[in-house]
Amino acid sequence: MVQLSDNQRKELKRKLKKERSADKKERLIALQMAASGQFTQAQIGTSIGRAKNTVHNWLKKFRAGDFDGLLTSLRGKGPLRRMSSDDDKAMSEKLAEGSFRTAEQARNWLKKERGVSFAKPSIYKQLHRLGGKLKMPRKSHTKKDKKAAAAFKNGEFYQKLIDLPIPRTPETRIRFWVFDEKRDGLIPTVRAVWALPGIRVHSPYRTDYQWEYTHGAVDFVGYEAEFFHAPTINLDVQRLFLDQLVASEPDAHHIFVGDQAGFHYKKNDPRLPENYHIIPLPAYSPELNPIEKLWDILGDETCNKVFDSLDELRELKDAWLRKFYTDKVRIATLLKNSFLRLFANNSYQTFILK
Repeated sequence: MVQLSDNQRKELKRKLKKERSADKKERLIALQMAASGQFTQAQIGTSIGRAKNTVHNWLKKFRAGDFDGLLTSLRGKGPLRRMSSDDDKAMSEKLAEGSFRTAEQARNWLKKERGVSFAKPSIYKQLHRLGGKLKMPRKSHTKKDKKAAAAFKNGEFYQKLIDLPIPRTPETRIRFWVFDEKRDGLIPTVRAVWALPGIRVHSPYRTDYQWEYTHGAVDFVGYEAEFFHAPTINLDVQRLFLDQLVASEPDAHHIFVGDQAGFHYKKNDPRLPENYHIIPLPAYSPELNPIEKLWDILGDETCNKVFDSLDELRELKDAWLRKFYTDKVRIATLLKNSFLRLFANNSYQTFILK
């Protein structure tokens, strides 16, 4: 048992509320249980998953140095225990698949599947050592064909370019567009924000069923961008946007790369002029479209805000989108991790000479 003064009890309560370190909080909980006089050191150890001697040493440190004694020197002086290279490889593969929601799940998997045991604080070190980070997963449709997506990036897209009925002459002008749409409305999107610990942050919210669509396209060779707002989405609206893109260079052949949504024109649609060429992305593979990243960044500007009208929302979006269609460097940055960037570097001349 540990005797605490009134000030120490208040300090313990404050620290338990504010402490974010799992190691330190564990020690504070052990102290709180000991101060209650209802538990033995063995019972405390069993409750928090520690040996009785460990709890004894913690309480001894508190008696000698108050809270500073209890909460300092948490790191051992010995070297960090490492897994074998095979264990590292197996764990890295699981991390690449996003198999663990919590560090405890990773710890249990290691113990069950690999026969490797780590204490709770140590598993975090192992995860960080392998480059693990807690990430929000992106939704992936169950109908997605991963092999088709990989094949598209690794050569199929280039072959589709070669197969297009475009004259192969040095005078032929070609524009390469990747396009998509984003729906925005007056129902606010709520996203995480930076805030102080212990304080619940509130975001304004209102239900108002009004929305519009922003169409966007990026020339991934010339690093230019075009945008278009519409109250709805269908083939007629998409044709208006494609015509806007072609108007930037009417005598050129325009290649449009986009998903297979029902309101998008299909390859070789007879309603399209001869200089309009459609290359569909593999189904359910939005990650292949760099415009998706632009929409995500735009969402950071419009989230957690209430707009009184679509005009007000559009004004904010236009001001932000203007940074892209007036700055080629921003467009290049948007494309830097896309497989399309590889074609932007050398495909144009090669395509013409085929």
